[in-house]
Amino acid sequence: MRYKNAEPAKIKILREGIKSNSNLNEYFKVDNCVNGVKDIDLLIQRFFDYLNIVPEEFEKLKELKDEIKHFKNIKVYLEDLKDLKDAIEDVGFYKDESEKNKLEQEAYDKLISGEITIKEHSEIIQKLGRMAKEKEVEYRNKKLKIKHIANHYYIPLILSADEKVDYIKHIIKVKSEVKFVNDLEEYIEKANNRFKEFGWWFFSKLDESLDEIYIPYYNPNINNISRFYPDFIFWLKKGNDYFIVFVDPKGTEHTSAERKIDGYEILFGELGKEKLFNYKGYRVRIKLLLKAIGTSGSSGKYNKYWFNKISEMLDKILEAV
Repeated sequence: MRYKNAEPAKIKILREGIKSNSNLNEYFKVDNCVNGVKDIDLLIQRFFDYLNIVPEEFEKLKELKDEIKHFKNIKVYLEDLKDLKDAIEDVGFYKDESEKNKLEQEAYDKLISGEITIKEHSEIIQKLGRMAKEKEVEYRNKKLKIKHIANHYYIPLILSADEKVDYIKHIIKVKSEVKFVNDLEEYIEKANNRFKEFGWWFFSKLDESLDEIYIPYYNPNINNISRFYPDFIFWLKKGNDYFIVFVDPKGTEHTSAERKIDGYEILFGELGKEKLFNYKGYRVRIKLLLKAIGTSGSSGKYNKYWFNKISEMLDKILEAV
């Protein structure tokens, strides 16, 4: 049989790999979860095709521009949007109690000085009275939650507990993602949460259909490079230490997760640890963490990538500092 991509250098590698006295682990990795190939010619062709794969490389760190854009493309398929628009406006305008009191006082001072009319003052007070940290709307018997989470990349955040909601696109509706956001919000409210150890931090949902942030990895099922789109990204700064953390709470199938971790380590790992990058005077570490669901997770070298609670996620981020 004639094989495609069978250049002499690749044939040499194949011959060296199958010598009876060779160390097979140096050339091959046995993946018991991939369907076996009984056709030896097909297996050899896959080997040559594998050697023809050009992996993606990490070029450099750069400031975020338009890589996260799903929030600019939220589509709503409803005729009457008033309740939704009002909820988004009220939550988007949310201020904490001290800021609210300050705005009320400023409005009163402007009224007394004649800068605004009684009607304008009344409108400001009504707007402040309507604002809320969270609101809920319902259409077609499916509810949406509009949330103000100060550290999210954009505000407000729209979630649905019903994955089948079909009248709005590019929101958070996958069960594991909704739970992660709720758990995160609950953790932030704790007085001793470890986010307070950072000078500042932000996070964002990532949408694999629109956003351009991903980790390439080798996928043996297609014998080519696939793209892993984590569900969330965090940016955290503590002194001169800067962390970029990819978080995926899906509890994905173990072997699939391990292949994705392998892809991450090729780009951002070094001797079992994260590579340390220097960018504008900061020590930058890029991490990957996966949230286990139930008994999901991995053992061995992959175990360090998994967490169960938000507090454990923070412990893993800060362990290098």
